[in-house]
Amino acid sequence: MPPPEEVRDALRRILAGPHFAGARRLSAFLSLIVETTLDGRSGAIKEQLIATEVYERDASYDPRIDSIVRVEATRLRARLRAYYEGEGKDDTLRIELPKGRYVPVFVSAASPPAPPPPAQPAPKPAPSRRRWLTAAVPTLAAGAAVWLATSLRSPSKAPLALLMTAEKSPRGGWSPEADNVALAAANVLGRRHGLHAERCATIEEVRERARARGASHYLLFLAGQAWDDPQRTRVLAELRSAPANEPLWSQAFDHPHAHTSALVDAATSAAASAVARFTARPPSQSARALQLHREAQQILSRGKDFLVQTNEDIDAPFPLAEIMEAARLLERACAEDQSFSSAHAALAEVYRLAAEYDPRLAPKSLDAIQRALRINPLSAEANFARGYSAFFANWRFDVAEEAIRAAIDQSRLFVKAYRYYVDAAFLARRTQGVEHRLYTILSVLPNVTSLRFTAASLQTYTGNYAAAEAILRDTLARSPASAPVVCQLALALARQNKWDEAAALAGKAFALAPKLLRTAATRARLFALQGRRREALELSRQFDFEKRAPAIAGMLHSYLGDLTGAIRCYRLALEQHNHDLLYATLEPEFDAVRRHPAAAPILSALRLA
Repeated sequence: MPPPEEVRDALRRILAGPHFAGARRLSAFLSLIVETTLDGRSGAIKEQLIATEVYERDASYDPRIDSIVRVEATRLRARLRAYYEGEGKDDTLRIELPKGRYVPVFVSAASPPAPPPPAQPAPKPAPSRRRWLTAAVPTLAAGAAVWLATSLRSPSKAPLALLMTAEKSPRGGWSPEADNVALAAANVLGRRHGLHAERCATIEEVRERARARGASHYLLFLAGQAWDDPQRTRVLAELRSAPANEPLWSQAFDHPHAHTSALVDAATSAAASAVARFTARPPSQSARALQLHREAQQILSRGKDFLVQTNEDIDAPFPLAEIMEAARLLERACAEDQSFSSAHAALAEVYRLAAEYDPRLAPKSLDAIQRALRINPLSAEANFARGYSAFFANWRFDVAEEAIRAAIDQSRLFVKAYRYYVDAAFLARRTQGVEHRLYTILSVLPNVTSLRFTAASLQTYTGNYAAAEAILRDTLARSPASAPVVCQLALALARQNKWDEAAALAGKAFALAPKLLRTAATRARLFALQGRRREALELSRQFDFEKRAPAIAGMLHSYLGDLTGAIRCYRLALEQHNHDLLYATLEPEFDAVRRHPAAAPILSALRLA
């Protein structure tokens, strides 16, 4: 064996490198097995020791039920391999962990690998776990830590997935308490409820693992510090059908940091009850219908997200050829299995997209929604499709708010639903509970751009522009290429009379995409808010806002105090069914329009009278 100090120097170099700098528990794992070996107690290195000292399992830990150590050992080997392929390639001493063993091997670059030292009894107790856990910064890698769980009560039971999120963020996300809740929950679900855990890297990875194992269901379990109260921990738990990724049960839990044990008990008990209830009757969709549905979803997932586009693609509709291909696949899936509610709901979404090209296809979307809801009235996808249609096709914001809220309550991880839910709630003036629902998902997914954008919109609707600015600044640091975030931040700054910075941001966005309607509209709105009438109206003429975006033209006139011009443009927007009109009604300046007698037909059509 090399001299202990050489081994410790090698260990320090590894832990200081980028592959281990943020991996607190993997660093503790490696430190424990190295130091225990150097102490001459390699015979004590067992799964039980690592589980209790590093992963805070109690004395009842059973490796047959909880595979945390085996999973983490695989990750440790991968990180060691990456380290020695990168910055450690010239190290004269290597620390290796042979597959299937937990005793490390110390290899000199000038000699062949030495055999592991002979196992020795452990005459003294192992050091406290605090020694190993305080060696690293308390953080997890960005993203989600996912656990895949398998019921052991019956070998025929399909795997379940347990997701524990601890992503660092200025608000919400990782905290020591949330990390402890996640670890304790894994232990309780394994020891008390008979689930087996494996760690993955992303939600997509856990879906693929569940499919590869023939899983029928998986459970997502996410813990994080509350977005709106750093003294509280929140948990989102959701059970899904793996083949169709259909949400079956979803619930949020919230406790002060001082009561994390109560939080763990409540969340794991409810999750275990849902697992027992739903896995007793596995999904019945045909394999062919599931495959067709999966292929269609892959097409739809390639769609453009306006939050991450910076060019003309923002205003471009979903490609028609891809829409029709997805429709063809889903029609076949529905014909193959007429009781497949998720396929009918997805078909409704596809025909809603197609109706942007040909409005005559809108009834097909409504028919698909009705079929999906007849099969499963609680379907999150079908309720979202119903709400989306009510919002944009019928401008029935009360119906939209109710339907999209139902979708979120069925699937609290239904990320894309939140933006429309917040908008519908404010348009329908049904804002009770809106903040809590949004802040709950932000607690466990704090760095999702669309959710942060929605949180900033909520603050803007309530007139809290400083709070909107703070959210948008942090979001822009994470998503610097998002033109919508740049534009929204510019407007939040303008509302606080921070004209120079607002103009610089709007000018930057406009220079990057001078033909883009969104950036041009933002710049024109800034001019109008400053009272710079000539520049605002010149941009309006240049981009033909009255024809292409009459509601934006109406906002400009409203900002400039020209109510007659504003109402004229809003009437054009109403005739064109221009959706920007909806958001114009949430602007502070619309209050003056609302009081004008000539605006009565507009208010009546929007059900705002």
